[in-house]
Amino acid sequence: MKWIDPSLSPGRRRLYLGVGVTLLSVAAIGVLYFVLSLAEEGRFRMRFDLSEVGRNTLDETTEELLENLQSPVVANIFFRNENSRAGAAVNEAQERMIDLLLVASKLNADNFEFVVHDLSDLTAVRTKMQELDAVEQSIVLAQGDRHALIRLLPDIAEIQPVDESRTSYAVRTFKGEEALVEGLLKVNSATRPLVLFSSGHGERDTESLEALGLGQFARELSGDGFDVGVWDAGLNGPIRDEVTVLAIIAPEDAFAPEELELVRAYVERGGRLFVVPGKRLFDGPGSMGELLRGYGMLAQKGFACMPVVDPDRGTAMVGDPDCADFTIGDGGSGLSATHPVTKPIWEAARKVRVSLSRSFDRGQAPQGGVLLDLVTTRGHGSGYTFWLDYPDEAGQYNWSPGIEEPTVAVRIAMSSEFPVGERANSEVADFESPPERARVLGVACSEFASNALFDFNRDFLMNSFNWLAEREFNVRVRRHREERTMVDVARGSEIIGLRRFAWWGVPGFCALVGALLAWRRRS
Repeated sequence: MKWIDPSLSPGRRRLYLGVGVTLLSVAAIGVLYFVLSLAEEGRFRMRFDLSEVGRNTLDETTEELLENLQSPVVANIFFRNENSRAGAAVNEAQERMIDLLLVASKLNADNFEFVVHDLSDLTAVRTKMQELDAVEQSIVLAQGDRHALIRLLPDIAEIQPVDESRTSYAVRTFKGEEALVEGLLKVNSATRPLVLFSSGHGERDTESLEALGLGQFARELSGDGFDVGVWDAGLNGPIRDEVTVLAIIAPEDAFAPEELELVRAYVERGGRLFVVPGKRLFDGPGSMGELLRGYGMLAQKGFACMPVVDPDRGTAMVGDPDCADFTIGDGGSGLSATHPVTKPIWEAARKVRVSLSRSFDRGQAPQGGVLLDLVTTRGHGSGYTFWLDYPDEAGQYNWSPGIEEPTVAVRIAMSSEFPVGERANSEVADFESPPERARVLGVACSEFASNALFDFNRDFLMNSFNWLAEREFNVRVRRHREERTMVDVARGSEIIGLRRFAWWGVPGFCALVGALLAWRRRS
């Protein structure tokens, strides 16, 4: 080393050399630490996406949302390997989502991270899943006590079979970034919308997982960013202003006049109301029919019915309770193509299902308001006639159209939106002023939100509550649901073909084979 005096003794030269190397090492470590510290700061980091389709680049809006997180958000991943025919596609969607979360975590390492929980040991992870209300094949975004559930299918990805044999599947649409943004908007909002379910009148239980309970619905609302509670007029008194949506689902006991006045007063302050009348108590004093009449929805007696198909003859049949169990939405028919609740369902040609449903007639909307049909049997693609089945003097139903029973378009669900407060007397609603308008949505089928029908009606129900709460960013349709290959034994034509094939096709084929074998032996 030239900077060491050669006249020094060997011992001093080694000492100086050691000190110099030590100082250079300390300086190098300091520079390295400084560079790494800068690398942790997102504003000093330079990233280049060299992937072919840019899968490691997020939209500017997403990046801004992540960078502006004020408190930590943890993405809890509850994925497991899928071994079914769709396994390869499901696992691909999982990998792509984890890659996306990795990119997201680099944008704001201080306030966004993800944790992968090992589902191979369910005993160890079950407590965490219960704490977050998580399910398998999902992600739960957690920010303090606020949670948002994102399902792998259908929220993150949509898969479909590659061929008709359904031996392999592929990812048709990957919506990971969209799902992440929606989840962040839910947990990062200052408050979660509050939904209260009425109780004390025979309403359905929000914790029950039985067929007629509302457990799945309440759990889905909680996972979608809502706080869920209960309102009992006798215990809680007037409905608080901070209640976003009041849900009254299938009460079978009458409301007292003062209770109905509490509900009306809440709506008149700009409240949001979701009503499903009870099966037995549909109209009359203290019923939901009486309440909805003031918002333009007139309860009609009788159950909505549609003929079923005789699988042997292929003809329409009546006289069976199955006539009151049917779907609406074949090819999008029967669903409003313009309303935010049903438009995405209509665009995807999905269906809703009703069972023992009553119906509405159109009344007079509140002044300056808009009254719309959401689900009707008008224009239904089946070609069959609907009717309202009335009970006889003994209260029994024959499930057949009678002379006095109307064969008309049946309205299953309606919405009413109208101005309140100072604008209540205006001729036209000013919907640009959210605090001064009310929204009411009624569904005439008492079982519509129950666990038994929830899988069919989930999109409509979730869209309804997001529309009522004005969370339009989350009004959409599940573009894919776990497909169950089902034959409509009541009205589909498939069962007729299968029956004819079983009766004539199989015996005819066997007879033909026998004839061919006999001919060959003779020849």
